[in-house]
Amino acid sequence: EVGERGSEFVAVPLHNANLAAGMGAGNEQETTVARLAFRRDWLTGLGVAPSAARLARVLGDSMLPTLQPDDMVLIDTNRHHPPAKPRRPNDGRPSPIFALRHDDGAVVKRLERISDDSLMLLSDNPAYPPQMRTISELTKIIGKVVWWGHTVRD
Repeated sequence: EVGERGSEFVAVPLHNANLAAGMGAGNEQETTVARLAFRRDWLTGLGVAPSAARLARVLGDSMLPTLQPDDMVLIDTNRHHPPAKPRRPNDGRPSPIFALRHDDGAVVKRLERISDDSLMLLSDNPAYPPQMRTISELTKIIGKVVWWGHTVRD
């Protein structure tokens, strides 16, 4: 059986929650609508504990071209702390993507530490400006996005 201890597959819950890539999504009644099977060893290779894996869908276009509307994201809920220090000026890697809640609702954004108490929420789409937030303004960091996929539609 998928998801049982010792099984090579884990049944990861897909929540009916939308993570806005733009303005926040409300998600007042978040429930599990399905479960998708992922290989246990693949999750472990990503450093994701099977019990901490969650799936949600992306809503909006602020994370284009990386994340498209209706993409599914895999979130590691054990990794719910923002980057610990500001990035070095010569660090060319993209900032990590997180699912989080703040006053505008649930969003998916890149997080970059600016100072001890400030973070920058970054969109990949240049039409959306960066947003400065203090740590206290973030209601909750749900977790780090570690994988995403989308369906090609003609």
